[in-house]
Amino acid sequence: MTGLKRRGDSAYIFKSRWKQFAAGILDAAGRAVFGTRPQKPAETTPVRRILVLRMDQLGDAVFAAPAVAVLREIFPEASIDFLAGPWAAPLVRQFPGVSRTIVFEDNWFAPRRRFLKSLRNARALAKILRANAYDLGIDLRGDFRNILLMKAAKIQRIAGYGITGGGFLLDCVPAYDFSAHQVDLNLRLVCEAARAVSG
Repeated sequence: MTGLKRRGDSAYIFKSRWKQFAAGILDAAGRAVFGTRPQKPAETTPVRRILVLRMDQLGDAVFAAPAVAVLREIFPEASIDFLAGPWAAPLVRQFPGVSRTIVFEDNWFAPRRRFLKSLRNARALAKILRANAYDLGIDLRGDFRNILLMKAAKIQRIAGYGITGGGFLLDCVPAYDFSAHQVDLNLRLVCEAARAVSG
């Protein structure tokens, strides 16, 4: 995670020291076992199917709209699916660049969620996503759970910030600027991801 602008002395978004420590241990163990994932070189096959994830708050979905518009400009022929929570899905359906909105009803941001039920539903969702054969997945939140979901869905190339851990699983990990607005962070991530897959 070199190049990250740090808040205090942490590369992670957590305020809790023990969560920062746990994320650091997770990433260190992941790098030791799996190594660091170099950015994959551009492939000759075009990016045809893209999945964008932002399942948390409605305002965060609003902040994702400019990033989706840029993705559509860069990949005009691609199918761009957006994975959202039920509270944001009606808004996301109005984004001009989105081909299809996928709603995850019982995700980890849902109120009164049950862990085992959420896990079962996440496994079922991963199976559905796997069938879509995405070339590129972009996690706008930087959430380890979203990264795991994309890995379980066998998405070819994965981009995100890894600010809650799991950066070792990502193919494209731009530096995260804690002082930047979320819109700017989203735009930077989709531009870096596009650059990584396009060469």
